[in-house]
Amino acid sequence: MTARDPEGTKAKLLEAARQAARGLAATIEKSGRVPLRAVFGASANSKPEPAAVPDRAPSCAAVAVWATLLRDSGTQRDDQLTRSLGRTIAWLTKQQAPSGAWFEAYPPDAPPGKADRIVRLDLPGYRDATLALLLATQTVDNKVASAHAQKSIDLLLKLRIDPQTKSIGGLWRAAALPDGEPAKQVRPLPAEAFSALATRHAMHTLLAAYFLGGKKEVGLALDLATKQIDPLQRDDGLWDAFYDSSGQAVSATQPAGQSRDEPAPVDAIWARSTFGLDELIRTTRIVRVLGKEKFVAMLEAGLPLNDNIAMLLCGLTETVGTASLPVSADEVDNFIEKNASLWTLLEGPPPPDIQGKVRRLGVLLLRDRVERTRN
Repeated sequence: MTARDPEGTKAKLLEAARQAARGLAATIEKSGRVPLRAVFGASANSKPEPAAVPDRAPSCAAVAVWATLLRDSGTQRDDQLTRSLGRTIAWLTKQQAPSGAWFEAYPPDAPPGKADRIVRLDLPGYRDATLALLLATQTVDNKVASAHAQKSIDLLLKLRIDPQTKSIGGLWRAAALPDGEPAKQVRPLPAEAFSALATRHAMHTLLAAYFLGGKKEVGLALDLATKQIDPLQRDDGLWDAFYDSSGQAVSATQPAGQSRDEPAPVDAIWARSTFGLDELIRTTRIVRVLGKEKFVAMLEAGLPLNDNIAMLLCGLTETVGTASLPVSADEVDNFIEKNASLWTLLEGPPPPDIQGKVRRLGVLLLRDRVERTRN
């Protein structure tokens, strides 16, 4: 956003960002975890709430903030932010199972000791924890974080539906047990079916890993996933939430209100959407034509991949490394017109609530990135 600002203004904004990041660093618990909420007095205090599986999301977002600022600082590193990044990365790696899995509790509201620990790929937690480790390794030399990220990526490939399975082979189920078998106790979800949300999150993870130096097998997994999800798209451009091995959409088997899963109505779990799969298909096809190196260079000319990942972890975007944004000046006007409803968020005074402010900031950053493509 500051690319065209005077240097003095840019320096002030960066310093303000550093001060906010230092405040974030002050909230770290002794374990290295960043809490969802903290009370600032003489010091920042938070009391960890007992949970079957600790919430990793605030820590992942904090890693994104610190890694971005440290990378932008060049040789003038902030020691406090560097230490904070290292402590939180160490805490994150301790939350990972030896297999590379990132577990969620089911039911999510169960007290410690009363919940099953399962992998939920239809939730963003697995993706975000893996991307946080990958992002950190782009900023600091942390071989432990790199090894843990690789374990998650390797397991993600193993969690795919058998590639030989008709129609949905090479895609991902919504939930799995620690041994990789389908998790049948998550009642609203069809255990054996392909999940559009899970596949989106898995492909986000693999795309970032591939662009940041991933192995050939990661690229091949992305190609297979693209090949499989494309023919499942409906005539209206949407996908159903779940498909069975015959390529048929799976219908809801349980009425709303009977699930102890997410607070959203069960009906929402079955809602049709693009799920961002159209963008992922487009991206993988362009990468196949251009090659990984040229595609990454194209991204770096607009929104650098590391910044894109950081925005994802902070909730400012829903995509990572995709080609859905305009990549040439000729595409800008069409993109702006197509997304006209977004720009209304920039009109009038800033919203009073934090969520609204964050949303407005994300839209402002997006518009600036688009306009820079025009120039």
